[in-house]
Amino acid sequence: MSGLLVNPVFIARFYKDYGGADGTTTAINTTIIGISVACLQITAAIGALIAGRLGDMIGRKKCVRIGGFIYFFSAFMQMFAPGFAVFVAGRTIQGLGVGFLSMTVPIIQTEIAAPHRRGMMVGIEYTFLIAGYMLSCWVDYGFNFLLPSEMSWQGPFIIQIALSAILCVMSFFLPETPRWLAKNGFMQEALQTVADLHSGGDIEAEHVQRVFVEIQEAVLYETSLGKSGWGVSTSVYDLPTRKANHFIGNVHYLPQAHHYRCHSPNVRPA
Repeated sequence: MSGLLVNPVFIARFYKDYGGADGTTTAINTTIIGISVACLQITAAIGALIAGRLGDMIGRKKCVRIGGFIYFFSAFMQMFAPGFAVFVAGRTIQGLGVGFLSMTVPIIQTEIAAPHRRGMMVGIEYTFLIAGYMLSCWVDYGFNFLLPSEMSWQGPFIIQIALSAILCVMSFFLPETPRWLAKNGFMQEALQTVADLHSGGDIEAEHVQRVFVEIQEAVLYETSLGKSGWGVSTSVYDLPTRKANHFIGNVHYLPQAHHYRCHSPNVRPA
């Protein structure tokens, strides 16, 4: 979004009714710019909350597929939006897809990775997140050379559409996590998935049996608590602990909020 807010063709198209007909943001109310920037972050938070519970119900891979489809559909909406309202609606919907993927992908990685590689897998995922942000900046920069063509701002959405389409297709080849399968009573499928992931399909391998036993024990432990999944945090921990956890989580979010604030040009106090 930061690259689009310095693109005169984009500004003239979507902000012409708000003082941006000349292709600059000088006369545009900062609240309007703020809405177009923040709408995605708000629904991303909502999407992450929904995906946590929904992933327990329908499975991790289906959540990835839903998130990829939402991203694909919303990128189309933004690319062909006739005006500001439709563009913001598309960006708002896209936030749900961001939330779904941000919540679900790390869970899949930790649940399918070997125990000694889980930290590495999550680290790789967040490394590629940063690399993706870097790539988006270079994509914006590259398409900027196509000014004054409409492709100068539509190009980045073509990249989004292509990548989200690949994600949707690949989700059909993604295995469901053994932990989710075991938790929902599919024990044989869980065992076979562990074997396929870590021993070429040999369910008798020692380390496969060991990982499978650990998964069963974890599922039984959660069941013994009375509430498994996302409800555990409100029933196991006492109130002071929950308050502390919520405070830490909110503080953890602040640097990201600052990041979006700093990388959104001309979003300044009115």
